[in-house]
Amino acid sequence: MHACDAKGNSALHRACAYAHAAAAGALLEAGASLYAANSDGASPLVLAAPHPAVSARLQEHAARLEAQGDPQAAKARAARLQLEARLAAMARTEPEVLNALLQEHDGQMRALLLRFQIDPRVCLPAGALDARSLEIAAEIAAVLNANGPHPPTADACADDGSGGGTARATSELRRIADEFDAPAVEVPDVALDTRSDEGS
Repeated sequence: MHACDAKGNSALHRACAYAHAAAAGALLEAGASLYAANSDGASPLVLAAPHPAVSARLQEHAARLEAQGDPQAAKARAARLQLEARLAAMARTEPEVLNALLQEHDGQMRALLLRFQIDPRVCLPAGALDARSLEIAAEIAAVLNANGPHPPTADACADDGSGGGTARATSELRRIADEFDAPAVEVPDVALDTRSDEGS
């Protein structure tokens, strides 16, 4: 049984979105995928980002899978390395496009960085990011470290009017993520309410 709703959210997506750390832990132990994307391109890691306890549990699980040589974790690592290499190349040749992508209203780039656990401050050359992009990168890093603010919202990002190069670059980066194409994992159906168990 594939436990996905009409928007592609698995039980793990829902547990993360509603900050159900215990349910997320049970689903992870049952083999739920950390990397499966819903119809918005968000993985459970992205939905857990605003909830430090859940996010930390998912990141610990991801690190354990990678250390154990899990094939899905290895595939995610390969996608992450490809994305980091493309971002670094873009920083050298098209820094204005890179900055526009980080600041775009729909937040696709930020979701992609969170999905593959990429800290732009680590993989990009110094000086590649403008002041606003540096702020966004710091917010992403704080989320990845599960001890900071929520990911930046679309309202916080200014539209700089650029578009041509960003559409091409977004398409190229999405292609790398789409090649990752994590297979659906059957997980037990878990009924969730909207009350958070974070902090309990």
